[in-house]
Amino acid sequence: MKKIKQRSLHLVNYLISLLLSMIGVSCAVKNAPPQEKERSSPMIAMYGVPYSTYKISGRVENTKGQAVKGIEINVIESNVSTRSNDKGNFQLEGRHRFRPDSIYLVVNDVDGSENGEYENDTIILTPSYQRDKSANSWSLGDAKIEEVEISLKNKK
Repeated sequence: MKKIKQRSLHLVNYLISLLLSMIGVSCAVKNAPPQEKERSSPMIAMYGVPYSTYKISGRVENTKGQAVKGIEINVIESNVSTRSNDKGNFQLEGRHRFRPDSIYLVVNDVDGSENGEYENDTIILTPSYQRDKSANSWSLGDAKIEEVEISLKNKK
């Protein structure tokens, strides 16, 4: 029931963002102060949704510190996912609408007993965004999170 509610809320948020980006928001300077009216370039109306980007890299290991291959890592509220390689390393790159305070990674053992059986986990990351002044004005910043250590517990 909780998953259905969460997915429904995610869908509604997506549809609202889509609708607002299609309709757009226009800007008017009708009652602007005099210094604004003397501006040489006109006010620009912008359409779209603000976004932020992220790059996450790290390693998946078991409680003994050994690399774990084939673990699926998903970013919640995104279509971005990957699997850990032979050395347990992974990389994710994606984009969020707006700029979330936290990025949630869902870690799943999807290969069964092939590389060991591990409990699923959720990791919460707190990104630090850097805004490039020359970037698109809708960009709210880029986050680069490196050396994320994910330690999985064995299934009992």
